[in-house]
Amino acid sequence: MPIKKVTNFHATLYGIIFFSLAFGSLPIYIHAPDFYATQHHVSLTGIGVSLLILRLIDAIQDPFIGIVSDWYDNRRPVIFMIGFSLFAAGFWLCFHPLGDHKLIWFSLSIFLCTTGFSIAIINAQAVGALWPASKNDRTKITGFREAFTLLGLLVASIIPTIMSLNMPPEKAFHYFSIVFLISLIIGCILFSKWYKSVQWSPSKKQKKRLHLFTLSGWLKRFYCVYFFSNLASSIPAVLIIFFVRDHLKSEDLLGVFLLIYFLSGALGMPFWQSVSRKKGKLHAWMFGMTGAVISFVWCFALNAGDIYQYAVICLLSGLTLGADLCLPPSILADYIDEKKTKKNASGYFSAMTFLAKSSLALATGGMFLGLGISGYQPGASLESNFSLPIAYALIPSVLKITAVGLLLFFLPRLNKGVHDENRSYTDGTITDA
Repeated sequence: MPIKKVTNFHATLYGIIFFSLAFGSLPIYIHAPDFYATQHHVSLTGIGVSLLILRLIDAIQDPFIGIVSDWYDNRRPVIFMIGFSLFAAGFWLCFHPLGDHKLIWFSLSIFLCTTGFSIAIINAQAVGALWPASKNDRTKITGFREAFTLLGLLVASIIPTIMSLNMPPEKAFHYFSIVFLISLIIGCILFSKWYKSVQWSPSKKQKKRLHLFTLSGWLKRFYCVYFFSNLASSIPAVLIIFFVRDHLKSEDLLGVFLLIYFLSGALGMPFWQSVSRKKGKLHAWMFGMTGAVISFVWCFALNAGDIYQYAVICLLSGLTLGADLCLPPSILADYIDEKKTKKNASGYFSAMTFLAKSSLALATGGMFLGLGISGYQPGASLESNFSLPIAYALIPSVLKITAVGLLLFFLPRLNKGVHDENRSYTDGTITDA
């Protein structure tokens, strides 16, 4: 079947659903715990234990969701409907609690949200990889997808704050829930229109399906680099509010810094698409991670009040964000296409989400435990305690350098697993690494 060029219109139809998913995910992870603690007087200890258990379940179930989705790949529309419905129901229930057992209500609603979100995001990423497209267009597809994701995070970070200034939190999140549901319905309609417009290649029966712990050497190397890169990115995401408030003494500017970072990331997407076309996706990813270290490590040298310097760091490190967001999924999609393993697409992408969530859980637990042992107390003066700058800036930089080193070390073998458009081959055979 001939491959058609991916137009901006169809890439937009595909990408808008990721705006809706991101728009709904941020309040669940950021605002819901605070909402239950302040408005419904649920203990922070109970919320913390609940979230720890839920995050572990969320990470562990992802590979199973991916594998089961691949088993029923001819029922993708039904799977999408299940995922979107669970996410919508869990979101509404989360911000409309009933009864006296609020912690149980919180836990069940968050479980519905995370399960529905995982089903939706894993399969949406998988069909993006299965979209008949050239290798350059795959980077375009992931670029649009991640740009809409960043846009959804940006809008979701602003709207609750604006609403809370003009009305009580319960009323604010009631209206936010309505806005989210409208956004999700619109996203589903456009996503369905896109799905029906794609001329899907007929599925071919495969002798082998994906099973846990039976990954090829190429995938193990790729996932290893991806995990270290994600772990390095997760630590600043977990600690940013503490760094800005307690180290920079600029809590009121947190939203501005996040806006600069995410907006810069969205604007940088076309640049990394261009670099990947000229230098290859693996090299572009390596350049992006290297740039992230060079631009971000200077946070360690900042002092209280250095807001302009930090804004510049947010701008520069945000520009490198596009490489981490759009290139790894595009590289994995190339591997799926080269190895003719489209039946396992959901499983492969579920492994990526598992690693991303695991790195976030490890960053949360490891950094909080380490900072606690070092004597750091949130809200306290850091004049004689350098543990927070070390945790926020130096440790992530070391981990990112590790990811760059691993990618450089694995590069010859990883190149054998994907047909890089910037390398020539004398025949059409590519040996599995």
